[in-house]
Amino acid sequence: MLILLSSPDQLDNELTILNNLFEMGLNYFHLRKPNFSLEETRLYLKDINPIYYPNIVLHQHYKLAHDFPLKGIHLTEKTKKTYQGNQQIISAAFHQIEAINEYLPSLNYAFLSPIFNSISKPNYASAFSLDQLKTSLPELTTSTIALGGMEESKIKLAKEIGFSGVALLGSIWQHPAPIHAFEKCQKVYEEVFSSD
Repeated sequence: MLILLSSPDQLDNELTILNNLFEMGLNYFHLRKPNFSLEETRLYLKDINPIYYPNIVLHQHYKLAHDFPLKGIHLTEKTKKTYQGNQQIISAAFHQIEAINEYLPSLNYAFLSPIFNSISKPNYASAFSLDQLKTSLPELTTSTIALGGMEESKIKLAKEIGFSGVALLGSIWQHPAPIHAFEKCQKVYEEVFSSD
C-alpha cells in the first residue's frame, strides 16, 4: 500500500494537487485535518472529484463517512478506546509494535511510527531499531505501514525490513513540487513492492 496523508494544515493549491495525485493513481488518501470543523471537512471533500471518494479515509468527523461513499475511518489515539460506530474500521496508528495486536482483527492495516526521523515534525526521531523491526514485523498478522520520515530513498528499505507499505506526508507536502515528488515515490514503490 502506498498511502498519502494530508498535511494537517491547509496548503495553497492543495486540492488541485490532490485531484492530480488521484488521477496519477493514488488509491489511499488519509484526510487528517485536526483543526478542521465538521463543515470545513465537508467542504474539503466536496472539492474532491467524487469518483475518488472510495480512496479516502477519515481521521475525524466520522459522521461524514455516512454522507460520502468513503473507504473508511482511521482511529486516532482518542477514538481507539471510545469509538462505538459501525463504519468499517480501516486503520489506526501505533508507536509500539506489541500494541498493534490488541486491535486485531478489526483493522485492515496499521501505521507504525516513527520509523525514520520525521520530515514534517522536527525533532521527532525514529523510535525503532532496524533489527527490532525485522524480528517483530513478521509476527504480525495485520498489514503494517511504515510512517515517519518516509521518502523516495527509504521505500526499498521499508520493504526489506518487512513492511506491507509506506505512508507519505512531509516528503510530498513539504516538497516544492509535490506532484513530481509523489511520482518519484510511486515509481520506486511500484518497482519494489510489485516485485514479489
